[in-house]
Amino acid sequence: MRLAPLDCTCQRSSSLAGPRSKTTGKVSIHDLCTQEQRGYIDLQPEYQRDFEWELPACSKFVETILLGLPFQEVWLHQVSPERQEVVDGQQRLTTIKAFKEGKLPNHQRFKLQVMQSSSWRNFSSGCVLPHLLSA
Repeated sequence: MRLAPLDCTCQRSSSLAGPRSKTTGKVSIHDLCTQEQRGYIDLQPEYQRDFEWELPACSKFVETILLGLPFQEVWLHQVSPERQEVVDGQQRLTTIKAFKEGKLPNHQRFKLQVMQSSSWRNFSSGCVLPHLLSA
């Protein structure tokens, strides 16, 4: 079964000072990951705190995504035509990246913990994950 790619609502602003230049749109998680891998999205601008989530919080967030539940939007600041900085959403985007790579930033293995929803039993990460995180 082919599942539709999940979307993430993104707010982009070319000015942190005012809302006039703000744009909103849906971007697939896959596209956000691709942009980050290519260096277009900076997850750690100097004003961002370090990644702080522990494995249980990361696992619960990934569960939220896999179950298709809504999650808070991501805010990006357009620094240049080819570079954006994460203003809000660094913990979430870093968790998605860590899940795809199989390890947290502290090099701890990223293994999903027991899922809380009974509907998870209908899925296996081997067949769902590639569809959810790819275009």
